[in-house]
Order: sequence, then C-alpha cells, then structure tokens
Amino acid sequence: MMMNKISKILSRLEEIMVVIAVIVTTFAIFLNVIMRNIFKFPLSWPDEIGRYLLIFIIFYGYIIAVRRGTEIKVDIIYKFFPNLKKFFYIISNIVSIIFAGVLVILGFKYMLMKYHLETKSVILEFPIWILPLVFLVIGGGIIGYRYFENILKELKEKK
Repeated sequence: MMMNKISKILSRLEEIMVVIAVIVTTFAIFLNVIMRNIFKFPLSWPDEIGRYLLIFIIFYGYIIAVRRGTEIKVDIIYKFFPNLKKFFYIISNIVSIIFAGVLVILGFKYMLMKYHLETKSVILEFPIWILPLVFLVIGGGIIGYRYFENILKELKEKK
C-alpha cells in the first residue's frame, strides 16, 4: 500500500519534471534561434541549458519507460525459453538494479569530486556537482526503485 502511494507520487513528479524540461528546452533553443537569425545576437546560455536539460529529458524519460515497461529489451531469450520467461525477466531486473546501484555509487563519488573541486559550468557558472546528483544519484536510485517494483509486480502475477 505504501509503495503504491510512493510510486504514484514519483510517477507524477517524473512526468511533470520531464514536461517542464521539454518546455524550457524548447523555449531556450527557440529563443536562441530567434536571437541568432533575426537579431544577429546569439546567446550562449540557451545552448548550455538545452544541453543539460536534454540529458535530463533522456534520463528521466528512460525512468518513465521502465515504469511503463516500454524500455528497450532484448527478448530473444524469451523466445527460446518461453517457460522461463518469468525467471529471466526477474534476473534481468535484478541485473538492472545492480547497474542502478553502480550508477548511484559512482555518481556519488563523481559528485563529491566535483563538489570538492568547486567546478562550475562554463557559461551559467552554477555548481556542476548538481548534475551528477540529479542524474546519477537521484536518477539511479529511482531507476533501481522502478526495477524493484517490476520484480514485485512479476512475483504477484500468477502464471
């Protein structure tokens, strides 16, 4: 019951954040095209924002795809061993959880390195340690959670 509530809240947040990121990215890039082509005065900050938000959209879009079960899968094993489909599905989700854990651990180490070096982005000069925090640490944690949810759903299904 509690996991269901957490999942619904996370789902809503994921979708809202991706929609906002798409809108801001579109606006920033469109603004820069207008400034460059009409006013002959290109801006540098929309490119940097667009780059980071595009990475965000891809990463969190993948999280949404995992939740919906629409991520890219190699299902040739399922075709050869249809009776073991559930087993292989659970194994692939466990491997994905391990990968998400590695993302979190390495992302956290990278974040700490950037934090201690006080690295800033080139144009906007915001602390660059925020990027691995948002993408790898938080995103990796959510991906792991989504794969764990997939395992629980598969175990609950009767076949």
